[in-house]
Amino acid sequence: ALLSPTAVEAIPGITDGKRQNRNLSLYVQAMRETAEANKVLFVDCFIPSQKWYEDGKRHTVDGALYNAHGYRKLAKFLTIRFSQPPSRRIQFAPPFTRRSWIRITFG
Repeated sequence: ALLSPTAVEAIPGITDGKRQNRNLSLYVQAMRETAEANKVLFVDCFIPSQKWYEDGKRHTVDGALYNAHGYRKLAKFLTIRFSQPPSRRIQFAPPFTRRSWIRITFG
């Protein structure tokens, strides 16, 4: 699976995140296209993270690196995303099989 980066959070006095997020959106789109072309699962963390920032709470220590609150949101999102049925969750690109992926990832 390919996981995108999260968006940069606007923090007064540090960054407004606009330039970084413009560049990140291009990078995320390229990741999405690459995943689709190679039949690999793509998990978009960029768009959801932008929505998380709307709650008015700080999610990062510096705009990019998550604090405890941000990591909790990300962990919940990934847990839900990866707990979907395997037929909807994992797609393997040759030459990997489910067995080899598990061995490589966990063993």
